[in-house]
Amino acid sequence: MDQQPQAGKTDQSEHSRRVIMEHYRASPFRKALPEADFVSGQVNRSCGDKVELYVKFDHNSVTDAAFSGEGCSLCIAGASVLCACLIGLDGNQARAMALSFLNYLNSGLEMPQEQLQYLNPSLVEALDALAQTRSLGTRVPCVALSWNIIATSPDWIKT
Repeated sequence: MDQQPQAGKTDQSEHSRRVIMEHYRASPFRKALPEADFVSGQVNRSCGDKVELYVKFDHNSVTDAAFSGEGCSLCIAGASVLCACLIGLDGNQARAMALSFLNYLNSGLEMPQEQLQYLNPSLVEALDALAQTRSLGTRVPCVALSWNIIATSPDWIKT
């Protein structure tokens, strides 16, 4: 008996790869942000990925976000999507979103709708594409690197 390929799953995986590569190759957030109010970085010791995150606030609302660093496509795409997600959120909303995404990435539990409501559909799609990497196991820390900065930094601005 011949096994038929699962076209839907293959198409979804290929689409996820395209979304990740778009963020990796052409991120508008990979830039300097000299007047940033928050600057913090992390290094993935297992593979050498490095990300530094820059966030600018106005009255506790994120007005701009950027990153610099070196890493694999998943690390850079993760930082790019994070920056896009942060703009317009306040400090607490941003931390809650980072924690929810990390939970989604690690466990597959859906992100709460109240956090997704702030995002346009292409960002929700990018979050889904990044979260599919959970099946790769060892690559999850690459995606999570920049998100961990917001989730764990004691210097993150809160209201």
